[in-house]
Amino acid sequence: MADPTDKDFLRLVYGRAGAPAPHRAAAPAPARRRAPRRRRKGVWPLVWIALLALAYAVHYLGLPAQVADALNGAPASFDIAGRARVSDGDTIRIGETRIRLDGIDAPESDQSCTTRTPPIVTFACGSSAAGKLRALADGAVVRCVAHGTDTYGRTLATCYAGESDLGRAMVRAGWALAYRRYSARYGLEEAAARLEGLGLWATDFDTPEDWRRREGG
Repeated sequence: MADPTDKDFLRLVYGRAGAPAPHRAAAPAPARRRAPRRRRKGVWPLVWIALLALAYAVHYLGLPAQVADALNGAPASFDIAGRARVSDGDTIRIGETRIRLDGIDAPESDQSCTTRTPPIVTFACGSSAAGKLRALADGAVVRCVAHGTDTYGRTLATCYAGESDLGRAMVRAGWALAYRRYSARYGLEEAAARLEGLGLWATDFDTPEDWRRREGG
């Protein structure tokens, strides 16, 4: 049996220093850092953008009227019907009734416009607008739904040649503007004509309303 006082025995048990080896505690595991919580972006900005887009569509593009027209087409009954004589780009006469196409504003008979691309030409765009309306109504029985009268005593109406809304066709061809002061019904047609550079949108022109104000019409 080994002598407990033997130095070699003591070194073996207690280490070189002759003292018990200190107990080393295990190093604590590093604390795990929590990943920062991502803050959800509020949905309210998106809601406001959607509401503004809807308001624009309703006010400037007349979407409710556009949808209603697409679903219904020409109405089943009319207040006025007959062969139409064209006075200008937004006025016709059926029999003795003078009719102002509701929701559009076309250049006046004496109004001029200037082309944007060479050759630069100033031309009677009021006459061109009247010619376009004449072509749309030519040979057709024009049927109109009356909405009231304007300050000049003309009947305000939406008029159709067959299934074609004459006001819509004029705005889509670029020879009349959507008359947003009174109606946004033809806003989409105006936007499309403007994008494609049709009719008046291929020229430099005053709006008919500005032209009348300047010329006293």
